[in-house]
Amino acid sequence: MTASILQWLGAAGLLAAFALSQRGTWAVDRLSYLVVNLVAGVCLSVSAALGEQWGYTFLEGAWALIALRGISRWGRSAPSGSAPARSRRP
Repeated sequence: MTASILQWLGAAGLLAAFALSQRGTWAVDRLSYLVVNLVAGVCLSVSAALGEQWGYTFLEGAWALIALRGISRWGRSAPSGSAPARSRRP
């Protein structure tokens, strides 16, 4: 897969997830939102590394790791005992 394809896939994934969260379709702690952010972050990080763009590699790698942490904690109760938020749509 070329760096250009990874860039387009990653950018499209991040933008779609963000747009859906802003629309109220996806809550930001929803598993699908976190998985899209993880995959997109990895795609963009790999693409940046292939182009030796180290600041961008760091940014997108951190984005992916943060999403991975959210996935690893998904479904667990919050410290207050509340369940993770779901989509705001009825």
